[in-house]
Amino acid sequence: MNDIFMNIINPPPDQPLLLIVDDDRVTRLVLRQEMEQAGYAVVEATNGEEGFAAYQRCAPEVVLLDAVMPVMDGFTCCQLLRQLPAGDRIPILIITSLEDTASVDLAFAAGATDYITKPIHWAVLRQRVLRITQVFRAEAEILRALEQEKALNDMKSRFISMASHEFRNPLCNVLASAELLERFSHKFTEEKRIGHLQKIQAAVQKMTQLLDEILEISKAEAGKIELNPVSLDLVSFCQNLIEETQAIAGNNYQLSFVTESSNIKTSIDIDLLEKILNNLISNAIKYSPQGGKITLELACQPEKIIFSIQDEGIGIPEKDLPQLFNTFHRGSNVRNISGTGLGLAIVKNCVNLCGGEITVKSAVGVGSKFTVTLPLSQGLLTIAKPKI
Repeated sequence: MNDIFMNIINPPPDQPLLLIVDDDRVTRLVLRQEMEQAGYAVVEATNGEEGFAAYQRCAPEVVLLDAVMPVMDGFTCCQLLRQLPAGDRIPILIITSLEDTASVDLAFAAGATDYITKPIHWAVLRQRVLRITQVFRAEAEILRALEQEKALNDMKSRFISMASHEFRNPLCNVLASAELLERFSHKFTEEKRIGHLQKIQAAVQKMTQLLDEILEISKAEAGKIELNPVSLDLVSFCQNLIEETQAIAGNNYQLSFVTESSNIKTSIDIDLLEKILNNLISNAIKYSPQGGKITLELACQPEKIIFSIQDEGIGIPEKDLPQLFNTFHRGSNVRNISGTGLGLAIVKNCVNLCGGEITVKSAVGVGSKFTVTLPLSQGLLTIAKPKI
């Protein structure tokens, strides 16, 4: 493979990349000069086998294949290219000195987009390559638009399904309690009236929270959230967060905080950190059985802080993991557990804004562990080990 990848480049987006596969060095040189003058970036290979490998490596927009070559001819290479993912759409033009009808039929049977015979008429070659390049780019643009439209429609459908479900129940509670108060308030005890008012307040709070989450996603996607780092003791912050959450959860769950340091002071955006940890801990509680253990662990390594949230919940099916942080996506095993599919999308956006990363390990019926790694871009101020 002496000539393969001899001139692999990364052309600008508006410059098409063309692969020339020909065993004759002079022919390759002339083809290269002609096509570079026509505005193409060029990669060369000396036979079909090298050309097949070059295509997989470089993903050119157009392929010029000589028909007769050693090791692997152009017809065979064309057939193999058509079997690759998206290979059915790549423009392939076979160049042949064989002018008989059988050879032309063989070229098209192999999957060639077009052909041209030797001696090459350069103006004809340039026009044919230009034409098939334009068609290929137009088709690719249409496919991208269709994929974006499909993704948008899927998201709209998920949003409508989620919103109709998540808003319906609290709205029904509001209407029911309001109607009862309107009709029978004079018969209710003070305690019962307060109970119905509390139901209305809880329903309104739930809908307000949902709207806040949707606005949070919209702001993040529009790039309207700014970082506001301040000095913070992460150990105290995590301890307080776990204590407050435990007080709300009561004896239904066992929450704990683990760290090897007595204090870790750094500069970080408190609002984003709260959103990250609150969402992950809330999810851990939501998908854990009563009595389940949820552990928040904090560790510090050179130039980074690591938060881990481990639960003993229902776990996440492997097939759901790739879409886990997508907006409105929920695991296929959540059954009747209510949720919007926004929490993890918010977490992912917050982590990205902080320049960090989030990973998850999970097993169905065993539990999940989310790990958030944030860089110390603002500089670590203090780390203190606990006294022994």
